[in-house]
Amino acid sequence: MIRAMSDMDMPDQLDAPEYKPPELKPGAYGPWAAFTGPDYALAALGALLTLAVYLKTVAVTVTGEDSGELAAAAGAAGMVGGQFLDMGAEGQAAPLAALEEIHARKTGALITASVRLGALFGGASEDALRDLTRYGQQLGLLFQITDDILDVVGDSAALGKSVGKDLRSEKATYPAVVGLDMARKMARTAAAAARDALCAFDDRADVFRELPQIIIERDR
Repeated sequence: MIRAMSDMDMPDQLDAPEYKPPELKPGAYGPWAAFTGPDYALAALGALLTLAVYLKTVAVTVTGEDSGELAAAAGAAGMVGGQFLDMGAEGQAAPLAALEEIHARKTGALITASVRLGALFGGASEDALRDLTRYGQQLGLLFQITDDILDVVGDSAALGKSVGKDLRSEKATYPAVVGLDMARKMARTAAAAARDALCAFDDRADVFRELPQIIIERDR
């Protein structure tokens, strides 16, 4: 639900005269398509976030620490804060450090929280939680870099959206800041770092070891 919320067009975008919904392949529906107008969009944003927190705290037995993880990752310190930084960097010559902060919060925080929550539910030790946190951070970085790369070289039909949208919006992306070749190198480095973070775990973690390669090779 929080991930779906992050894909919704913000009310100020919906209200802009030049607003045009993103192009999607036939049969694909983004959250924006389900709510027409800024009032409904704003209500939907709030509903998805609060319902996610409700289900996390009521439908599942959790500790206060668990709920704090989710709230921090989704809110101003995480995804929402990253989205604001992302919008503020549009049209700017963002340095790499600023780009890393944007995406550590916008994308990485929620992915890292997902990994950490599973570890907390499973009673992970401090050492295991530290390693899994590093894994989540590197996985989030990898996902964002490949997402940026696909916006440059991807196929619109496979992606379900028009390629080049970030460039047209003058967004701060890894290809825009460091170039396409360096972005690809950074993706491979992040994938290796994610796998290395799991070196202390046995073969039960193999599915997580496979994820970085799956992300690198994805076409959507």
